[in-house]
Amino acid sequence: MIGFRDTALVLGDQRVIDGVSLEAAAGHAVALIGRTGSGKSTLLAAAAAALPLAGGDILVADRSVRREAAANSRNSPTRQGGQAA
Repeated sequence: MIGFRDTALVLGDQRVIDGVSLEAAAGHAVALIGRTGSGKSTLLAAAAAALPLAGGDILVADRSVRREAAANSRNSPTRQGGQAA
């Protein structure tokens, strides 16, 4: 299952995703369609925790992307004074 709950993303000073909510159950196919630059790839990058959320949350298999990203950030080597690989 993947679910977007009032998801928002900001890149630079521009809000590029604002208030997206949808859910896709496990085993179902979903297509994101839209014009070039409409945010399809940006939304998926956020689901992979490659981009930070400005609001809302994304759940993948009932796990919060926002909480997982925050936990990983707290435990990163650079955060603990080490060198990033």
